[in-house]
Amino acid sequence: MTITYVANMGLLIVGPGAKVLVDSMFTESYGIFQVPSADVLQRLQEASAPFDGVTCALATHDDGDHFSATVVLNHLLHDSSCSFAAPAEAIALMAPLPRYGDVKGRIYAVPPSGASTDLKLGSLIVRAIPLEHMERPPSMPRVPYNLGYIFSIGDIRFFHAGDMGVQNLEAIQRCNLRSEKVDVVIVNWYLFRERSVESARAIIGYLRPQLILLTHLTPGNHREEADQATKISGLPPIVPLDTPMQTYGIQREGAGRGVSICKLPLRPESANVEPRQSPPPTALYVTPAAGAPVAPPSSAADR
Repeated sequence: MTITYVANMGLLIVGPGAKVLVDSMFTESYGIFQVPSADVLQRLQEASAPFDGVTCALATHDDGDHFSATVVLNHLLHDSSCSFAAPAEAIALMAPLPRYGDVKGRIYAVPPSGASTDLKLGSLIVRAIPLEHMERPPSMPRVPYNLGYIFSIGDIRFFHAGDMGVQNLEAIQRCNLRSEKVDVVIVNWYLFRERSVESARAIIGYLRPQLILLTHLTPGNHREEADQATKISGLPPIVPLDTPMQTYGIQREGAGRGVSICKLPLRPESANVEPRQSPPPTALYVTPAAGAPVAPPSSAADR
């Protein structure tokens, strides 16, 4: 199974019988965030390798660094097998576009709600969870409706939280997300800023993931931002994602809940196929089975 970091919070996850894009089709950097390169953006819109044959694409919210109505529409027009789900306010931005009617049968608008929603997207069951967007200063635009998504590919369960804020512990508990037995959590590094460490630790402690993928890192500051998270004690291993189109191999370890993750050669097409062999032995992390203690990395070299 492979995970390719597209840019910002965008991921392409490929595994047995499924290929999922999350928060990958966007164009807005707001002057500071990573965006897909021109070549990658063209591949996304044309649904060409490695973005062909996608089972489903998901957008957590309608901010321009997570979602572009035009890019999503173009992808759906070129990939007849792909379904798309997003908050209803994101879908509303697509509805006026030419040829929206050609693809609307494969689009699922998730309305605002206090409860989670199960979506059947192609061969995949995706749970959409309402999670408040992180707080913004009054000078910034309105706070969008944010969704987290839980889904399984092969024997690994993923939770992409979008721009979830630290105020969401009660919502996560209300939806009983611990029972989901999530293996990998994908979060915005802002969750671990110094003023919110205890809240972030409580959320991660409740979810009990095996691995955290750290995203939304800003070019030029990514090491410092990642350090804010990796220096926090009591968290599972954290892998910062900061190189667009870097692909990782990920797999279950043994009969327990442990997982291993390793970097694969940096080439765009690497996400298009399953690795023919097990990931090489120089894995970034091998987490123990459920119930065993997990120590955070002790130095930059360990990351």
